[in-house]
Formats: sequence, structure tokens, C-alpha cells
Amino acid sequence: MVSNPNSVILGLGIATLISSKGEPCIKVLDVPGVRVAGILFEAGEMTTNALLQWGSGDHYAGHIENPGVASDIFARVGGPNDPSVVN
Repeated sequence: MVSNPNSVILGLGIATLISSKGEPCIKVLDVPGVRVAGILFEAGEMTTNALLQWGSGDHYAGHIENPGVASDIFARVGGPNDPSVVN
């Protein structure tokens, strides 16, 4: 959970985060200036509504002079950890 303004979450080499317990991999609260980049989100075994959750849903519009940024973000369902795939 990202709760500090101006935090940087940078996955060097496209880090892979796998959802567990049906929760998002990263939750960004209602704070300005957060940067999330270079991340591959992968769905886990349990269903989740989001892999990246940005904001609390309380209509936080962000900060015009210090916006948050998400770049080089990828997501996949299945992949090398998919139990339904038999080698």
C-alpha cells in the first residue's frame, strides 16, 4: 500500500508481481505525485477485481501540480504459473 506522497515504485527489469489472496498487487492511496513504472502484474489463483488499485474511490481527483504517473505497466492472466496448463 502506497500512502506517502511522491513515492516511486520502479520495477527494474520489468519486475513481476503476482496477486495473492484476491487482493491488488499495489494499492495507491489518495496521495499526489506517486510514480509506478516497469511492473508486470500477474493474476494469481484467486479472483481479484484489480491488479493495480489507484485511489480509494472517494472521488479524489489528484493534484494538478503534482500528478501521479503509471508507465510501462503490463498485466497477464495465465502465464508460467497457470495450474491449468500441463507440460
